[in-house]
Amino acid sequence: MRQDDIDGHMKPKILFLILSLLMPLRLPAQPNQPSFRLVGIIDIPQGMKKALVESKDRPMMLAEGESVSQAVGSLKVENIDLKRRIVEGKINGTAGTLILNLLDTTHDPKSEPTIILEQASLKLVLELYSDFAGRTLLRHPLIHDTEFTFRARALDRPDVAHAFEKALTEKGIVVMPDGDIFTMLVPKRIDNTIKAGGFNIKNDTKSPRDISYDFPDLPLQQAADIYAELLCGCGMNWNESFPRVAKDTIQLHTEAPLTREEARYALGTLFSWAGVNLVPAGQNLMKAVAIDQKISDDKSKF
Repeated sequence: MRQDDIDGHMKPKILFLILSLLMPLRLPAQPNQPSFRLVGIIDIPQGMKKALVESKDRPMMLAEGESVSQAVGSLKVENIDLKRRIVEGKINGTAGTLILNLLDTTHDPKSEPTIILEQASLKLVLELYSDFAGRTLLRHPLIHDTEFTFRARALDRPDVAHAFEKALTEKGIVVMPDGDIFTMLVPKRIDNTIKAGGFNIKNDTKSPRDISYDFPDLPLQQAADIYAELLCGCGMNWNESFPRVAKDTIQLHTEAPLTREEARYALGTLFSWAGVNLVPAGQNLMKAVAIDQKISDDKSKF
């Protein structure tokens, strides 16, 4: 082989080697999303100290010493420090720290916040509000998901409930107490069309409180089976078509067990807001029909 041929054959290899050395080293793709995200801390003088954590599975409120295991991993909370905005513990079995990025320049002990939230989900805020207010929330389907970032100073459980109520109001969500058990949450733009107080609980010791629900996003058709059983102990006639609705899921978390009558009222309210009613369909069956007043799923802000 001639020298010119050898040089011509080697030059592309040398050029490739030089380019390879100049190119940045590519590492295998690593997941950059943490399993758990610290979105808030509550530390009130009443003796309650909680870390507010969210994951892909669900939001959580954990005290020091508490742990949770989910599909995304495990978390054990060992130390909650509101002043430093950190939660220390073990993440997936390894020591780690969750940090709140929200800065606070307040140094006056009399006005320092006892609640800090940073981009917390509406779901978490509603769970917290329900817990501290001691009420089951009835959420209107036109309330869309949003995030909450705020600081507040609360000294006891009623103060905390009031702080979350204020935060909801600032997002255009009207809080309407409904009897002794429920609180309605409706968008400000339609609150004048809804009346609370339609269900007043009478102290009936004969009715057992044994119905609890935790529906983060239950399809309306599945909820219809539950509602039909409450109404008449019957099922749904699925040979009949189900009405098309703007929002085809419901959210309902009972703060405390309900009686059968209370459960009927809760589901009936949510179905009515969705624009659906259940009526007899013969042979111990019910069917779903559309309520005349249609709901417009306006994606605009409240």
